[in-house]
Amino acid sequence: MSSKNGTKIGTDNLVGDLGGDIAETREILGDQAEALAEKADVKTRTRDAVRAAAVQTREGGQQAVERVDGSVRRHPAWWASFGAGVVAAAAAAGALRWRQARRTPRSRAARAWHGVTDRFGR
Repeated sequence: MSSKNGTKIGTDNLVGDLGGDIAETREILGDQAEALAEKADVKTRTRDAVRAAAVQTREGGQQAVERVDGSVRRHPAWWASFGAGVVAAAAAAGALRWRQARRTPRSRAARAWHGVTDRFGR
């Protein structure tokens, strides 16, 4: 038999090496086919991404609730004044909207008459 790179090549070694190479190649191809199948399965990938986003959002929301809860417990007066400010702002916005609705006539004729009388005075 001949030698290649100092190793003896025989038919037994050649068949055994080819069998091992074939098995290794099959394993590599199987892994690649499985990876391509996972990549092509858009429905599953999307579902997994949505689930991961939902978990992340839920955890972020829980952390925010915990932070606010801790802040409310440490500074109740500040939060009470903040709540009163929000209520006052909402009441002011409602009053302005009510006043504007009372000033603006609903019918076209009334709006036209209102526009004429505003221009020329009453």
